[in-house]
Amino acid sequence: MRLTKIIILMLILSGCSESTNNLDPGDRVLQFLESPDYELLSEVDRSVWSREEWNKYAGSWNAPRPTLSPTSRYFELEQHLYEFASYQLEGVTDNSDDSYSVTVVFRWPSVLEEVYFFDDSLIEFVEDELTNLLTAYESGRLTPETIKYSEAEEVFAVVSDGIFINAEEAQRRREENEEVDKLFIELSHIDDYDLDFDFYSLGSSKLTRQIEELREIGIEQINLDISSLESAIVKAKELQRDRYNYSSLNTLGKLHQASLLLESDSIFSNSLEFNEVRVAEAQGRRGIGLFFDWRITGDLLPHEAVSAGFQARYFDSNSNQIGSEEFLISVISAENGDRGGSVGRIIDNQGVARRVSSVEIGYLVPSRAPRFNCKFDEAIKCEQR
Repeated sequence: MRLTKIIILMLILSGCSESTNNLDPGDRVLQFLESPDYELLSEVDRSVWSREEWNKYAGSWNAPRPTLSPTSRYFELEQHLYEFASYQLEGVTDNSDDSYSVTVVFRWPSVLEEVYFFDDSLIEFVEDELTNLLTAYESGRLTPETIKYSEAEEVFAVVSDGIFINAEEAQRRREENEEVDKLFIELSHIDDYDLDFDFYSLGSSKLTRQIEELREIGIEQINLDISSLESAIVKAKELQRDRYNYSSLNTLGKLHQASLLLESDSIFSNSLEFNEVRVAEAQGRRGIGLFFDWRITGDLLPHEAVSAGFQARYFDSNSNQIGSEEFLISVISAENGDRGGSVGRIIDNQGVARRVSSVEIGYLVPSRAPRFNCKFDEAIKCEQR
């Protein structure tokens, strides 16, 4: 039976068939999946979309097929996996009202779902999975026997004058999707933010630059971005546009971290004071160290997990600056509700340390902050990791 269907379909595509209206409903659907021509649509659908409009959307009605260019690293892998994807006519039901319900079963390797069917816009989020698949393919381990499959049924409505796809509903959904796309396009400026904060490298220049850029953006804008992105994610979820969720929720978590940094940065900047600053020999003959007390004077406390990096500038007896140090790994924080404490650090350059007559201590940047993990089940929820 399947061979017969394939032969008929080949005749159709070679132009040897009669009018499509003379085809049985199953063959119409098979032809439509292979080549969704405008003339195969019902008159009702053609009244919604012109031929030009349909040509914009026709590709989404094709049976799934490879899309990567030959220059892609995963081109051969995609071609190989799609060799095992198929669809076949399952049955035709006469509805006794001049319409038919045609059931088609689609079958594909389950791993295609795991890599978003090689959607080029999402490949960066599944690089590890793709690398593992590529290794398995190159070692000959992706065979019909080892591949797991997924299946789905789809029912097509065939009426007397063509295939009814409900273009009116599809157009409504498309307009809603375009609305969601517009929301995310309006938030594309977030991509220009440097939100991968470098708390762990030995140098401080990158983190200092990142915080300075964040200060220019401002906490009001960051919080507005959080609210707008959450609204866009919710709207996308309502329309089952899950492709936005992974990357957008990841970005949302970074924005929450940025907001927390700016909030604590403002408190440190306005109310962190240093006193009893001195340079003295550290206990145990470890060298000359910098010692001082710190205190948060305002009513508000920074987040307990955010610490304050500081800068020390060293001057000789003639008030000439002879050196400086930046300390990003710091114990200055409001952990456990602390409002003050004492700090002692060995000065890195002991030659400079022996010449120091006075020291100026100043707050630099927030030097540590928790990350946020955002999930969306019934509602968006972002929690500290």
